[in-house]
Amino acid sequence: MSGRLTRETISSGAATTKRLVRLEQAGLIARTPSERDRREVDVRLTEAGAALIDRLFAEQLEREAGILAPLPPAEREALAAALAAVLAPIDRAEAL
Repeated sequence: MSGRLTRETISSGAATTKRLVRLEQAGLIARTPSERDRREVDVRLTEAGAALIDRLFAEQLEREAGILAPLPPAEREALAAALAAVLAPIDRAEAL
């Protein structure tokens, strides 16, 4: 899992490990050796980490709604369609 995190965050392995250590020390994640591959580590949110994500996600949605509030609904829909078109190739590449 940490290899996947490294790829998806476009970070070095060392940077990812350093971040994971800090998150683990803060009690936000738990790391366990992978049963599939001993060279990898599985990462999961702890209850505290999940609670933090839930709070931050809600706050982020509120900020985004505030940013988009000045746009009329038709312009919001056009923006959503444009972003979907830009992100579609990325989503397809990740699915491979």
